[in-house]
Amino acid sequence: LAEVNTLILNMYVKINRAAPIPPPSRDTVDALFTSADVDGNKRLSRDEFSRLAIVLASRATTRLVAHKIVSFVVAPVLAIKTVEGLSGKHLGDGDLMKRLVPEKMKGRIADANLWKTLLTVVFVKSLGNAVISSVTVVLDAMHLSNDDEDK
Repeated sequence: LAEVNTLILNMYVKINRAAPIPPPSRDTVDALFTSADVDGNKRLSRDEFSRLAIVLASRATTRLVAHKIVSFVVAPVLAIKTVEGLSGKHLGDGDLMKRLVPEKMKGRIADANLWKTLLTVVFVKSLGNAVISSVTVVLDAMHLSNDDEDK
């Protein structure tokens, strides 16, 4: 089991180069190992290990794809629509804006492209984490239900 945990952590170090996806919890790894250990001897045969590797890779790929969809589709579209929805509104004319922002900076702060970029970053971070967490919950529920059906 220790070797499996080391393998998973090494795999997620590589995955995190593409997206900030945390590795599965120790409990999830234990459950995946137990379900892969068909003969119950606490050791994985080559076939058992292959099945475990496929499950781990598919879980990681599903989470990675979900994060990429949020990063490259959902967050940018949401940022653009948010900026478009707020365009024409004079949000920067308030008293606080007049006191805090120098006159020469107001044009830059009102730039729609700046806000699209900033909102995209915020949405990628917040939505990306929420989507990864949601996908993880769904994958864990699917795994637990498959284990219950096998028993």
